[in-house]
Amino acid sequence: EDKGMGFVPFPVDLGIVGYRVCFAHPSITKKLSLVDSLEDLRDFTHGQGAGWTDIEILRHNGFNVTEVPNYESLFKMVANRRFDLFCRGANELFDEMKVHRQIQNLSYDKSMVIYYPFPRFFYTNTKNSRALDRIRRGLLKSYKNGSLQRLWRQHYKESLDFVEFDKRRTFTLTNPFIKQLKFEYQKYFYNPSLRN
Repeated sequence: EDKGMGFVPFPVDLGIVGYRVCFAHPSITKKLSLVDSLEDLRDFTHGQGAGWTDIEILRHNGFNVTEVPNYESLFKMVANRRFDLFCRGANELFDEMKVHRQIQNLSYDKSMVIYYPFPRFFYTNTKNSRALDRIRRGLLKSYKNGSLQRLWRQHYKESLDFVEFDKRRTFTLTNPFIKQLKFEYQKYFYNPSLRN
């Protein structure tokens, strides 16, 4: 019996989660504003949820990462300086800041973005080949006619305005998990500098 998983070759969130902005203690944000190289950035420690792909991506790029089994604990731990940075997708920071604003000393960096290509896909059992093809065709059609981008902007506009990409420096990392992808997912990615 085939228990394999198949995916639709289209990045469903247009790659936005690969633009990482970081929660941090206020004292750390002051130091981050002075960072001007990836080498300097490696001096800062990270916290991430246990089992998250980000852990291996960050470690692959030379960062020290603490794995935390409880999602809610990450906000308290970064505010208490158990690690320096808890980085989230640019589409996630705004809502999470609102929900956790009562945590004392929880702040976020306004000076930089850590970027790594991080496409997310719709998965299902490979036996559902008809469904996979139908979803693929639907996503491509909605992308070509612009309706997908309109919905995407409607959903993420508030978060992206809050992040203020144009005021940030970008540090680019490599993602070792995407080498096996054999299609041009990048052409569908959101590019903050183009405001697309």
